[in-house]
Amino acid sequence: MSVPLARRQLLFRKGRGLAGVAGIGAALLLVLALQAIFAGMQDRLTAYIDGSGADVIVAQRGVDTMHMTQSALPERTARAIASLPGVAEAKPILYAPTKVERGEKRGIVYLIGDESGGAPFPLAAGQRPRTGEIVLERALAERLGARVGTSVRVLGTSYRVSGEVEGLASITNSFAFVRRQELARLLGSVGVVSYVFVRAGPEIGAAELATRIEASQPGVTASTREAFARSLNSVSVQLYLKAGPEAVARAAQRLGIVRDALRVAAGVVVFRFERVGQAHQDVLGLLQVVDERLGP
Repeated sequence: MSVPLARRQLLFRKGRGLAGVAGIGAALLLVLALQAIFAGMQDRLTAYIDGSGADVIVAQRGVDTMHMTQSALPERTARAIASLPGVAEAKPILYAPTKVERGEKRGIVYLIGDESGGAPFPLAAGQRPRTGEIVLERALAERLGARVGTSVRVLGTSYRVSGEVEGLASITNSFAFVRRQELARLLGSVGVVSYVFVRAGPEIGAAELATRIEASQPGVTASTREAFARSLNSVSVQLYLKAGPEAVARAAQRLGIVRDALRVAAGVVVFRFERVGQAHQDVLGLLQVVDERLGP
C-alpha cells in the first residue's frame, strides 16, 4: 500500500511536523488578530477630520495632512478666509502632538486648541473646557484614571479635566482639547494658527471653494476634507511599509511566536496593507508598547 509523501514526512518526524502545523496556525492567528484590530481602527486615523464638519481644510503651503508634519499660518489668514464669498464658517485651530500625564501614567495625544472645546464632537461627560481645563477622549481618561474633576499635566502645565468625548482614540494616540489662546501662550505661538477648518455655504462645492481660497490667499494649501483624509492615510501607509515589517517580526518574536510563522504572518500583513491602505501607526504603536514591556 502506498503512503502519500506528505503523510510519510509527517509520520517520520512527528515533532517537526507538529511544529510546522503549529507555526502555520500561529501565523494565521496572528494575521487574523491584526486584521481584526485594524478593521476596528481603520476609520480612527481620520475620525477627527471626518467628524470636524469642515468641507475644506487650509494649511501652510505644501501641507495636506496632520500626521508627522507642521503647519503655521498667520491668524489674519483665518480672518481673511472667513470673509470670502461662499465661506459659512472658518474655524482656526492650533495643533500639537504631546503627552498627557497623571502620576506615572501617560498617553500620547494630538492636543487641539480651538474656541469650541472639541465641538462638534458630543460630550460623553462633563462640560467644555474653560481656562485651565481640558477635555480628554474617554478611553484615554479611563487609562489614566483621569475622570472629570481630576488633574493632568500637559506641556508642563496642570489642567483640570472638565469633560470627555468618545470615538477618537486609537491604539497609539488620542485627542485632547483646550482653549486655543491658552495653547498659543503655552507654545509661544500667539497670533499663529495651525489649520483653518472651513465650512462651505450651500451655494458652493468644496472643491470650488478650495480653489477660491488658494487663489485669494498666498502661502496656503486648501484641501477638501476627503482629499485631506486620503493624504493622511497615504502618508501613514508609506511610513508603515518602510518600518513596519521588521517591527512586526521583532515584536512577535519577543512574544514567543514561532520564528517561521511570524515571518509568514509579517509578510501577509505587509501585503494586506499595501493592497488595502490601512494605517501603519496603530501597528507601530502596538509594537512599541510590546518592545517597552518586553525589553531588547
